[in-house]
Amino acid sequence: DNINESANSFMDDAVWAMVDYRLAPEHQYPAATEDGLLALNHLVNNMNLGQGGIHIGGVSAGGTIAMEITLKSLDMNIDSFYVDEPKIPLPTKDSNQKTWSLDSDSLRRYSYTRMPPVDWLEWSLKALTGMQTNHDVESSIQYGMLTTDVDITGGSIDTAKWKHSFDESNTTLLPRLILVTANGDPLKSGGDYFKNIYEEVIEQVDAEPQNNTERQPQVKYFETSSGHTGHYIFEPSIFEDTMKEWYTEMKKAHS
Repeated sequence: DNINESANSFMDDAVWAMVDYRLAPEHQYPAATEDGLLALNHLVNNMNLGQGGIHIGGVSAGGTIAMEITLKSLDMNIDSFYVDEPKIPLPTKDSNQKTWSLDSDSLRRYSYTRMPPVDWLEWSLKALTGMQTNHDVESSIQYGMLTTDVDITGGSIDTAKWKHSFDESNTTLLPRLILVTANGDPLKSGGDYFKNIYEEVIEQVDAEPQNNTERQPQVKYFETSSGHTGHYIFEPSIFEDTMKEWYTEMKKAHS
């Protein structure tokens, strides 16, 4: 509220949509992403919304969904996307991006944490990808050893897919990424990995001669200390800063 400048702020006319997407394990990947894409298409193409800017956001697994929806909607001229502590399985070593796992430095370092529990993270990966669950077997599997051949990021941790989507769109600017990760979060390595991917995409787009007239928007990165989504309660100043940054992007797009 304290960044809403007046009763006549442009935010008064903003439309906020929260998608009640289908959940795993009853509905496996890509059901949630498909629901998000369907909702975005309806809002923009059927209801003619988004004339003052289009902004996508999500937290945790919702952050991962926001990444894929943005990747697959660049032709709608997305202005920004807010990705807060996304759940990103990383390519397994020597897999040539054919299998993915939650195994990472942060998963191993913070495997004791309860924000969120690592065993729940791995169960949810199985639920999303339709992996067989058998308690007698899984109870003896070490953390980080589960792998899947389903990329629940939909290619959004693949530089080439971002570049292809950008080249196929009619936009001249990539969406501004506002990214949040948390120390103490088992998922932190995934967020850092995505940051590097998106910065590489920015560099590739900037390097092309036809794009030299306007520099691509840079990643705005926030690193918190209180664990997965803990900054909403324990670090309110950081949460306020992230919202101010996103508000600035919305205002810029609207002007």
